Amino acid sequence: MAMFKLRDLVRPRAKRPEPHPADAEQAANLNRRISKLLNTNKTPSAIAERTIETRSEERFVPLWTATSFTLKNGKRYDARIMNMSRFGVALDADFSNIPVRDITFVGKHAVTHIRSLRPGAVFKFKIPLEDKHCDPSIIL
Repeated sequence: MAMFKLRDLVRPRAKRPEPHPADAEQAANLNRRISKLLNTNKTPSAIAERTIETRSEERFVPLWTATSFTLKNGKRYDARIMNMSRFGVALDADFSNIPVRDITFVGKHAVTHIRSLRPGAVFKFKIPLEDKHCDPSIIL
């Protein structure tokens, strides 16, 4: 019976292929495009900027996070409250097929769309909530 040695089973190293000139040109083009993107001036968002009075307001998560929002046409959708304050609320919902600018109510409160977040959107109450009702026991 013949005995195999490990070196008999290992293939010799393959030579690394010579780089093709077209690959180098494509890599250079990609590097130019990336540097151009990094150096372009970012245009400001069309969504309203944060205001100091709303950003300094204390946020909390209510005990009952389930709520709904209503569009201009009266359609209602379910959402989850991420956090809120007297001045606004951040909602977690699937806004992919919903025009967020058409949202007029969150629960029973009239709102205006402020900005979009990765998992949802932020809305400002048209009339800020009263201090006495603004605690974790609130139900929108």
